[in-house]
Amino acid sequence: MTKEPAGAVETPFYADIIARHLNQRCGFLNTTQVEQILDTCELELVSGRVRTKSSGPVNEESAYRYKQAIKNVLGSGAYSMTRVNFRLVGCRCKDCQQGIE
Repeated sequence: MTKEPAGAVETPFYADIIARHLNQRCGFLNTTQVEQILDTCELELVSGRVRTKSSGPVNEESAYRYKQAIKNVLGSGAYSMTRVNFRLVGCRCKDCQQGIE
């Protein structure tokens, strides 16, 4: 049995946790901040759903890039809270796995 490389397959899990987090944050962010976050991580929000701009999979790498965009746009405090939230729901990106192994 061969194992898929990490992040090679799209799972609704990552699209759902990113969309849920972004939808919750949108009430506290201005349009420019939301656009900066999405542009930085090459994602878009369409009808409450997250997808990649390149039509590629929303996967572990997408979650990693989203958290880095949060850090760049909103700062390390917002990033830390985002990372905790993602870890609690089971994110397995390289960022969330640091310190666990």
